[in-house]
Parts: sequence; C-alpha cells; structure tokens
Amino acid sequence: MFKIYSFTIMGKKRLNGFSNKIVWGIAILGVGIIIFFLASSPFNDWSGVRNAELFGQYGDFIGGVVGTLFALIGFILLYQTLRAQQEALDTQKKDSEKQSFENTFFNLLDAQQNITNQIKVTVPVLTRYKYEGETREYEGRAFFQFAKEELTKLFNALLRNDYPGLYDIRMERVDDANVDNPDPWDMGPFPEEEYERRMNELIKERRMQFALSYYNLHGKRWRLLKDCNPQKQVQIVFYLFFQKYHYAFGHYFRHLYNIIKFVHQYQDTHKQTLMPEARRLFIKETNRYVQFIQAQMSSYELMLLYYNAFCFKRSYELLVRYNFLENLPEEDLVYTWHNFEGPLHLHKRADLVKGI
Repeated sequence: MFKIYSFTIMGKKRLNGFSNKIVWGIAILGVGIIIFFLASSPFNDWSGVRNAELFGQYGDFIGGVVGTLFALIGFILLYQTLRAQQEALDTQKKDSEKQSFENTFFNLLDAQQNITNQIKVTVPVLTRYKYEGETREYEGRAFFQFAKEELTKLFNALLRNDYPGLYDIRMERVDDANVDNPDPWDMGPFPEEEYERRMNELIKERRMQFALSYYNLHGKRWRLLKDCNPQKQVQIVFYLFFQKYHYAFGHYFRHLYNIIKFVHQYQDTHKQTLMPEARRLFIKETNRYVQFIQAQMSSYELMLLYYNAFCFKRSYELLVRYNFLENLPEEDLVYTWHNFEGPLHLHKRADLVKGI
C-alpha cells in the first residue's frame, strides 16, 4: 500500500510545485509592473517634482492591475490550503479504512483457523476385512487427508470394468474360510507370501465395497456415473462425499469463500478511484492478502478446495480471479487426469519448482 500512496503523493507534489511556480510568476510579474511604471512616463519624468494628480492615477492603476494579480495569488493560495486540508482528510479516511480492513481480515483469518481445528468426524471402519463396530475420529487437518483417501476409493471403483458390489456382512464367514484355505480339498496352510497377497487383496476389495455402501453408490448409480464424462464424475463423486460430511466441513468452505470475497469487494471498491498506475499497484498489494490465506492451507486442503470448486460456480470464479491454487501441483490430486483444461488448470510439480 505504501507504494500506491507514494505514487499518489509524488503526483500531488508535482501539481503543488506547478501551482507554486504560477504564484511566484504572478508575484514577480506584479512587482515588475510596479517598478516598470514607477520608472516610466508620465508617472515619472525624472524631474524630482511630484505631481499629485499623476501620482494618484499611478496608485489607481497599480491597484487595478497589480491588485488584481495579488488577489489571484491569494485565491490560489487559499485553494491550495483548502485542497491540502481535503487531501489530509482523504488520507486519514483511507488510512482508517485500510486499518479497519486489515483488522477485519486478520480476525477472519483467525476464525478460519479455529474452524479448521474444530472439524471433527467419527466414521465406521473395517477391522481388516470385517466390520466389527469399530470407528475412527479425524480432527482438524487430518480430516482433509481422510477426505483424499475416501475420494480415492470412490474414484477407484469407477475405474473398474465390473461393479464391485456393496458390502454384505454375510460375506464375512466366506471370507474367513477363503483366507484360511481357498481349496477345500487342500487341508494344508497357505504359504506366508500367498497369504499376505490374498489378505491384502481382500482388505482392499472389502474396503471399496464398504465405501460404496457408506455413500450409497449402488449398481445403477455406479453405471450411470461410469458413463459420465470425467469432469461430471469429479463433480458427482465430490458431491457424494460433501453430502455425507457437509455438517463437519461445509462451513469451512463457506467461510473461506467469504474471506476471499471480502478482499475482492475491498479491492473493487477502492481501485475505481485510482489512476491507472496507482490502480495496478493497489491490485498487486491487495492480492497479497489472498496469498496470506493460501499460505495457511495444507496441500490436502487445497486439493479438496479444487474438487469443491467444480460444484460451486462462485467459488470457482474467485479462485480463478486470484489464481488461488497456483501452488497446488496436479500430482496432489487423486489422479492427475482430474486436472482439466480451463481457467483452473494446475501446473506440474516440476514446473512449480522451476519457477522458484
């Protein structure tokens, strides 16, 4: 902000310097007129004898001409004084508005951090490949890492050629038997490596099915979703997640949107009154406030914000306007092919490193 005001002050100084030159020019002109006519006929014939009538006419002439010039000087000085007072009031008003803006902004930033820390969800989880009523809590920023894991399960289900099916508790006995010995004619135990391989595959499969059941992504929905274009899939999958946990993090994104909007409105209101160069500097300075917001967010938060933007148009527009996700590499998404062409297109991590 200092650069903007410095630019404005320099312009005002140049204007005041020009006015001062006019005042001095008029003053010198007035004094020159007095001296010139005082030394010229008929007011002065250099005889040393004073003519009262001519001297009176000289006084009237000086009062009419030079007096008018000096009155003009007085008017210019009065105008400069009034303008200086108005500028002082305007500067005081701008400083007050800026101070008020910054106080509100940093209070909102603190509130956003409190909202982040207060996020808390309790979710059912499988014990290996079985559901035994176990739950797990995710708080604060850990929730956003959990969000990526959940989205990964749903997107992985869409990559399959066949529908994985919903989780069925009745399958547990079958699973137990298959894990212990898949071949009823072979009573020998599994080799350790084969056992681990089968166990990992089973756990992965059941967790995917459990996720589909939890988000109610049954076969018909899965087939409809699989037929959608990739961007539509991203929107719907995120919406399924949002619908499940909106009570925990919906206000997080609403508050974040309003912080960015607050900066945007402040910028739009004040840039209209500035000259082009000062406006450019003002926009550059106020954009830094948006960078402060981004700097306090983790990679997982930025990742979830990216997916959130595809469901909320106004949020998408503000993120594009301020290049809010400039430091989010496409590798931090669930899949890099989610980095769609368009205004919100992300860079590769290697490109971001080169730009440092």
